[in-house]
Amino acid sequence: MSVYWWLAAIALVVGAGGVQARAAALVERWTGRESRPTPGIGWPAQLYSLLYYGIAMGIALPPIYLLPDADPLVQTSFLLAGITIGAMVAQAVCGRKIAS
Repeated sequence: MSVYWWLAAIALVVGAGGVQARAAALVERWTGRESRPTPGIGWPAQLYSLLYYGIAMGIALPPIYLLPDADPLVQTSFLLAGITIGAMVAQAVCGRKIAS
């Protein structure tokens, strides 16, 4: 793996972090919910986790299974896209309401 591959991998991870931060702010502005579940142990926190991990793995695992010989950057990009979309949906559905 060349230096350019490693630079692309670092750029992918850093870029995904920036996209996730902007996505959380966008969902917060649209729905008025923070990216944390309602405090306490109970179904809101469990539903938040179920949505987050279920959507993230639902997007990430099929390409890994269907494209086993793909470059790791392709598989990582699907994983990061799944994490971002899962976080957005979980925040929009079960995030903590912000006092208006």
